[in-house]
Amino acid sequence: MAHISPQSYAPWALVTGGARGLGAEFSNQLAAEGLNVILVDRLTSELAEQAKALRAAYGVKVLPVCVDLARADCLVVLLAAIGERPVGLLINNAGITKIGRFLP
Repeated sequence: MAHISPQSYAPWALVTGGARGLGAEFSNQLAAEGLNVILVDRLTSELAEQAKALRAAYGVKVLPVCVDLARADCLVVLLAAIGERPVGLLINNAGITKIGRFLP
């Protein structure tokens, strides 16, 4: 990952699918650069574990948000949790949709 700093973006980054796998690695690298992280995932225990690990390892603020992005109201839930936190970076690492084809 290229060098990313809180000065380059707002102090909060949002990572979907942030509890494990690539999302966890993205959040580790962002936290190592000093960004606060909003972790979004549907896996409650894994989400709590990753949030705890990021706080302990990097001393950043972490907001875990447990929501399934396939829910129709996921954006309402997510925005309510984020509140006034300035998010300057999004890593959309998770989510599926049943809306239809992406390309015609």
